[in-house]
Amino acid sequence: MMKGINFLKKYHDDEVTEILARGMKKLTTLEIVDALRDVIPEEKADEVEEYVRRGQYLSEALYNAGVISEDLYTYLVSVERTRTLPQFVIERKRVKDEVNRIKREVLVSLLIPAFVLFFSFVALYVTLYRLYPRFKPLMEAIPPENRNFPFYFQYIDMLSQNKPFFFLLVGTFVLLLYLFIKNIKNIPIPFIKKQVYEYYKLLFYSHLYLSFMAKLTEIEALQRYAGALKEEVKNIIEDLRAGVSIIDAFVQNLSGKIDKIEKAMIVSAFRGNPEEGFKDLYEDKLFTFQIKLQVIKTVLEVTAIIVVAGIIFFIYGGIFIPIYTSIMDLMR
Repeated sequence: MMKGINFLKKYHDDEVTEILARGMKKLTTLEIVDALRDVIPEEKADEVEEYVRRGQYLSEALYNAGVISEDLYTYLVSVERTRTLPQFVIERKRVKDEVNRIKREVLVSLLIPAFVLFFSFVALYVTLYRLYPRFKPLMEAIPPENRNFPFYFQYIDMLSQNKPFFFLLVGTFVLLLYLFIKNIKNIPIPFIKKQVYEYYKLLFYSHLYLSFMAKLTEIEALQRYAGALKEEVKNIIEDLRAGVSIIDAFVQNLSGKIDKIEKAMIVSAFRGNPEEGFKDLYEDKLFTFQIKLQVIKTVLEVTAIIVVAGIIFFIYGGIFIPIYTSIMDLMR
């Protein structure tokens, strides 16, 4: 079954990384190719074997056969020649797993409030269009002088008779939520904007760490980047080509997005060993972002709860509680 799924995929970066990350230091290249037959299509494995027999490195053979993406090939072709392929692949898998875990946590942080709000709208729909019509005759039977309905009851009644308007309100809310998430980087709320950039920097530093570990040059590492900070990276590359030092180019173009500690760590990285320096930056950012992510999740969950509470108060405070109090008044 898994093999069938693999046939539908254009590239097999994860599968190849998984195999290469295992203990295969003592295997020949052809033996590794044979092991890859379990995770890539048979015809692709045959192509890879043919390229290897012609004298190509494993990374070149995998890329030429269309098994791995250009992104993974750029890393592998460099480290393979320095005989550090197993170590690099293991570390790349570790970093990618950590980054993917953070991505999942960010997604879950956004989805939990979204699901809460979704079920709130479902409850609102059931109340307005299933329960309320059954209670309406009872409400109309209550004498006007004994009705204790709030001022906004008339809007609830109007909404209960207009389904298209209800769906228009829900659709508008969903659209606003979508636009909020899509343009979250530009939201003029300092706390949100800061956390978004913290996430982007985490991905950026992980990319630079792996790039320098793969022995790519500074320009090559920056050119391979395709994340959310691409405008800043584009400016850094232009400055480097104009003769600006790598440290000044980074500090100037990331000004306002990095704090003094990050700035010091970036300067130290480029003055010393960029690989080790950006590993420290990545791990520091990973640790701090995980803590901040918990705060973000809490804020989103509390916000969702407040919205749900508002919906409940609006409906039940406008229908069922007034019915109860009105009936109690009549019974006195």
